[in-house]
Amino acid sequence: MKQKNKSTNNQTTFKNVALLTNYKKNKATETHALILKWLEAKSVNVSELVFGEVQNIPYDIDLVIAIGGDGTMLHAARLTAPANTPLVGVNRGYLGFLADIKPDTFSDDLESIFSGQGIPEKRILLTARLFKGDELIAEAEALNDVVVKNDNAGRMMHFDTKVNKEYLTAHFGDGLIIATPTGSTAYALSCGGPILSPETAVISLTPICPHTLTDRPIVLNSTSVIELELNPRTASAIISLDGQEFGSLEQGMRLVVTEAKDKLSLIHPVDYDYYKILRSKLHWGKEQSR
Repeated sequence: MKQKNKSTNNQTTFKNVALLTNYKKNKATETHALILKWLEAKSVNVSELVFGEVQNIPYDIDLVIAIGGDGTMLHAARLTAPANTPLVGVNRGYLGFLADIKPDTFSDDLESIFSGQGIPEKRILLTARLFKGDELIAEAEALNDVVVKNDNAGRMMHFDTKVNKEYLTAHFGDGLIIATPTGSTAYALSCGGPILSPETAVISLTPICPHTLTDRPIVLNSTSVIELELNPRTASAIISLDGQEFGSLEQGMRLVVTEAKDKLSLIHPVDYDYYKILRSKLHWGKEQSR
């Protein structure tokens, strides 16, 4: 798909806007109606996309506004990144790491973005490729993470990893999380992985409940090629991308994960502060109740 170049440059550059709303979220319908009214007052052409059904972003769309939670943003990211279409998130979910516009401030925040004061940001994605021998049998992208987990909860998983074709180690445990900086505050964080600043070009590998206590998270350059193969003691494992099942890793197969060619283009409101969001969502610096 032909790439588009868009930026905020002190003028209203968004004439064709798509609304992608997750109506399952609390009060999402109400927020959708208010934003639609705001856009129409700006004489913007609005397309309404059906969450969970749309497969591609129309080429003439200048901006996508996703209304929902971070799961909605993950879905929107997989649609907008290949088309290089900027994405804005209005939070109607729980955490709101990605959907950073609050419903009660959307008017001021969108005004700053449409007037060219928005803060553009690029985020890396991962490409996962599943091979059987030399045959590519599945390929897809993820914004947060690629996760390999044991499909037998009662047994330990054994698998080997390579980085740039060099042997890294043998893992024994429940699996592995391969995360982008965006995904470092998701599943990987709950498994003891590091928080990675979103502008860094790195990928983290975080073991899930490792049997070997010295099997710790490691941070790699985003240009690294990561390969996983199962040890003969493990018959199969489940692969998921951003929480969605991707396929099954079986004997004779290998999973290869690299940085994707596509990048996610986000636009934040003018007062966006990543570290403020971290403090707020993770309750840093707050006195603990006794």
